[in-house]
Amino acid sequence: MSHTPDQAAMAPEHGTLDENNTSLFFLLDNEYIEWKFNGNITNKYKKEDRINLHFKVITVKQYKGITFESIDFFKDSSNGINKQGPHPCISDYLK
Repeated sequence: MSHTPDQAAMAPEHGTLDENNTSLFFLLDNEYIEWKFNGNITNKYKKEDRINLHFKVITVKQYKGITFESIDFFKDSSNGINKQGPHPCISDYLK
């Protein structure tokens, strides 16, 4: 099964820097969600900037003929496999 990358245009509400990782907070359904990225990117993005992120849809699991999918960002975040830090680099999702 092949997928084309999905795109999300998101505007950060604010960002914070903690131990060389940046948290961007996005408003979704009147609640903030936090996405962490490697490095200090607070000088590149400010509140309400539009960021176009590109993701790959990946298969997480197949069970009884049902395919469960997610985006690569969540897999990359949970794996902590980035050689440059514990969180994904935002540049990996900018095209």
